[in-house]
Amino acid sequence: MKKRAQITVGITIIVFGCLLLISNLLQTNLWSYLWPLCLIGLGVWVLLRPRFSLGAPIQYRFLGEIRERGRWTVRNREVWGFISDVDLDFTEATIPEGETTLRFHSFVGDIALTVPEDVGLCITSTAFVTSAKAFGVKQDYLLTGYETENSTYRSAGRRVRIELLSFVTDLNVRHSTAGG
Repeated sequence: MKKRAQITVGITIIVFGCLLLISNLLQTNLWSYLWPLCLIGLGVWVLLRPRFSLGAPIQYRFLGEIRERGRWTVRNREVWGFISDVDLDFTEATIPEGETTLRFHSFVGDIALTVPEDVGLCITSTAFVTSAKAFGVKQDYLLTGYETENSTYRSAGRRVRIELLSFVTDLNVRHSTAGG
């Protein structure tokens, strides 16, 4: 997922750069044609793209606010939105054995996660700009992927994988004191 998303973002940036260069060299306004074609292409891609095998339907939210606290069941999930505000507290959540994958795709994503020590967590983010504070360490990234996992991820019986794809990502991850 990470490599494919990075390649897609990289190719998209190169194509837009080439189109801007051609537009300037030919002294024409390619944007008046490009934006409608981009929207048409995006619509066709959303309708025809192959579904990820998460075993759950894809949720579409223009302004996606997702808050899960207290007792809730963690399941494979994929959410698409323009602006996403995600707050997930896994402290009292029922997390199945094995790995559960949560995918969030947005233009701007604000993600806050609270994870017990005994739950393995792996996060990958592909974004133009990523600001990440994970387990007390703050890092900012521009045009590069971000990946982290806690120390128990590889050995934990219950693991959560978070995959983020957006233009701007603000990520905050912290450990909770109680196990779920």
